[in-house]
Amino acid sequence: MSTYGWVRKGLGIGCAGGLFALTGLALMLELPQRFTELGTRSGLAVCFAVSATLVALSALYTLPFDLLSHITGRRFGRVRHSFGKFARSWSRGVLLQAILLPGFMMLIHVSGRAAGDIGAMTMFTAILLFMYLCREELSRFIDGYQFNIFTFKSIGALKKGPERARLIITILWNQSAFACALNVPGAGTGTMGPLIVTICAFTCFSLLGWLFLPWIGRRHDLKTAILALDLSWAGANLITRSVCTNVGIPRKWLACEEPRHD
Repeated sequence: MSTYGWVRKGLGIGCAGGLFALTGLALMLELPQRFTELGTRSGLAVCFAVSATLVALSALYTLPFDLLSHITGRRFGRVRHSFGKFARSWSRGVLLQAILLPGFMMLIHVSGRAAGDIGAMTMFTAILLFMYLCREELSRFIDGYQFNIFTFKSIGALKKGPERARLIITILWNQSAFACALNVPGAGTGTMGPLIVTICAFTCFSLLGWLFLPWIGRRHDLKTAILALDLSWAGANLITRSVCTNVGIPRKWLACEEPRHD
């Protein structure tokens, strides 16, 4: 591995590992349950505000790593675009998460209150499919290009057997991770305290997928793990931007292939 590769790997480990440690520590110390008033509140506005706050806090934590990644890329000649372009892409990517992730949590919150864990899992699965179908167009937005969210370009890829298998594996993995998160002590979707526990637990379980999914199948490539990471936006995974392939490169925060700018 080149020096640049080692540096990026170190930044990814530090960024994702730090978030993993912080969310895990929050769970172990039962921090969400300590906010008694918040723990008993519910409602769409509160859900959106709490989820957006978590996204903002994670963005503040990852910002130094993203900056170092961009600076390193320019230093080694791997990145040629300006800091201004990086800043605009970074802002669009964080804005997209600050809108979509709380929106997804609102839908899961409403479904969970209406039909319990089954309702929450059903809505989560529907959002997984939405992310698969639309992630390429969302990636175009991060990269600064006009997009149409209803083109569903990803459907064509399902004509290939390997892509269908990859989609099934990643959906099953995310469903398993979310189901495990819902069964962590104190987790749930009906009120804000349990919902925070669910988000933190899902974030931790999702990182395990990033570590182990590349070893499923014969090719041992990263595509399955990257797709799982892309789709995990559905559960407000806070680590999606932090792993070594993504940190500091907004155009890779979604879509396992390079976005087409046609």
